[in-house]
Amino acid sequence: MILSVIEPMKKKPLICIPVLVLSLTIAGCTRSYQESQLVGVWQSTGEPKGFKLTFGADHTCTFAAVSPKNLTQYGEWALAANQLTITLRSNNWTTVTTSNRGSYRVIELTDSTLTLKDPHEDTERPDRFIKVR
Repeated sequence: MILSVIEPMKKKPLICIPVLVLSLTIAGCTRSYQESQLVGVWQSTGEPKGFKLTFGADHTCTFAAVSPKNLTQYGEWALAANQLTITLRSNNWTTVTTSNRGSYRVIELTDSTLTLKDPHEDTERPDRFIKVR
């Protein structure tokens, strides 16, 4: 009788080890990017074209529409693992101060390519940028 209780208990740790290893492997699949990779000027490649994102080493950023009016928004950015958060606080076309915060999943970040996905958009196409400076 006691052996029938002990035998199942001996098997549980053996089952738990593969489950633990699998869980840690899946959790480790989230890509982590370096902030220094993001610093620079990025030009949009998709629709709508003509947008530039500039990320400063001091965590300031600008979002500019390349147009005759030169519409620009200013704010801050933060990168944690594969999550980019941009908070835009002011712009150059009105004195009204507003704050607009967005979080994006970084799909790809290399020396020349940035690909972002807005989790709140229904579109399948992510936003792609190339580094221009």
